[in-house]
Amino acid sequence: MMDNKLYNLTALREIVDNNENELKEMVQMFVDLSPSIHKDMKESLEENNFEKLSNLAHKLKSNFRLLEITELEDIARSIEMNSKKTADKQSLEELMNKINIILPEVINQIKKNELS
Repeated sequence: MMDNKLYNLTALREIVDNNENELKEMVQMFVDLSPSIHKDMKESLEENNFEKLSNLAHKLKSNFRLLEITELEDIARSIEMNSKKTADKQSLEELMNKINIILPEVINQIKKNELS
């Protein structure tokens, strides 16, 4: 059952020196902030604002790295790089669709396992 967790708090736990309150705070911050960054990314893509999209992807990538959400970190990195170079809208949309599916799943898992 634990194998299908999409995130890992090991690195974050080290950063906060095993302080459970701080850990919960940072996890809560991720849960609170990620959806709005994600929403801004969707809007930036619709508006063809690739520079903004790249910056937002960079911000989200750091959050994903902190919680070791490797799949989303890789996708965010691809969005960041793609929107800098080619701005191939179709592949950016495909990458965004993956975040659309995976991010809510991650957030639900975190709420259920860490914040309940």
